[in-house]
Amino acid sequence: MDAKITLSFDAQVIKKAKQLANDSGLSLSRYMEVMLRYAADTKYNSIEEMPISAWVMDISKGKGVYPSKKRTRAQLKKNFFESRIKK
Repeated sequence: MDAKITLSFDAQVIKKAKQLANDSGLSLSRYMEVMLRYAADTKYNSIEEMPISAWVMDISKGKGVYPSKKRTRAQLKKNFFESRIKK
């Protein structure tokens, strides 16, 4: 069962996080859920021990198990062309 919470972040962090989640084909909520589930399922003694880069790599490689939003053909086309412009 999903439940809603309210969190506050720096506006630039939110902007970058939304883009990262979108690039992974996820909503920001689902993306954060995956990261928090990973952190909650593993015991860390400090925040420095948390392998944030490993989470991002797992998600980008499709290793995470999570429901994702179905992208429309128009969204896929837009993302493809935008990725070509950035390079």
